[in-house]
Amino acid sequence: YMAIALNVVCFWGFFGTYFGPLLAGTEARFTHPIDQPAIVHVHGWSFFLWYLLLLVQVLLINVGNRSLHRLFGQASIALVAVAFVTGCIIIPVNIYIGFRITQFPLWPWFGLMILAAVFLFIVFYLLALKHRRNPEDHKRYMIVASVAALGAAVFRILGEIRGPDLLNVPIGNVLPILFVVVAMLRDWRVEGRPHRVYVIGFITLFVVNAVTIALPHTPIWPPIESAFVSIGEALLVFYGEA
Repeated sequence: YMAIALNVVCFWGFFGTYFGPLLAGTEARFTHPIDQPAIVHVHGWSFFLWYLLLLVQVLLINVGNRSLHRLFGQASIALVAVAFVTGCIIIPVNIYIGFRITQFPLWPWFGLMILAAVFLFIVFYLLALKHRRNPEDHKRYMIVASVAALGAAVFRILGEIRGPDLLNVPIGNVLPILFVVVAMLRDWRVEGRPHRVYVIGFITLFVVNAVTIALPHTPIWPPIESAFVSIGEALLVFYGEA
């Protein structure tokens, strides 16, 4: 049920800004999806396929097909690598564009938080791989990894509900933590206590989000932002621009 819910949120979040306009051949709120650079499409589809794979993997375990589950798990390494690497390119580029070209504060203020979500995703995914022989830990680390990356979908849903608002981004990145809270409550009810993986996940997600929301409004941020802007400018080559 958790895997289904995560997929519903992911698809809902990107339907209005990507899948719907792409299928209909119409413009989204800000741009036509087809006009995006290839790397953006690769990044988006790799993450979307990740959530679908999460659901497939759960179903395979439910029907007892562990061999195919392990095979898909090995294949997921390449998928996750693509999602991670493209994310590490796209986010600094968007910080550069927001800072130097559009002067729109969304990416300069919240790009670090979005980048942190990508790193949290890869950290918990790697922990899930490390604990693959312990099913109770393994599946929970996979859920936490999926929750960590869900903010991009949630703040798009908030945009559809609340309209354009910069606060949609930090709120949208924090709200997915509620999935971990629900999972902790389930464990508490069924097993008498929340599993330690969920406790670790909850604390980590909460603290990292709090720090990355606050940091751009402190005196130490300008040199960090300048570094991201420089990196983003250098990475424009992956957008077909120099």
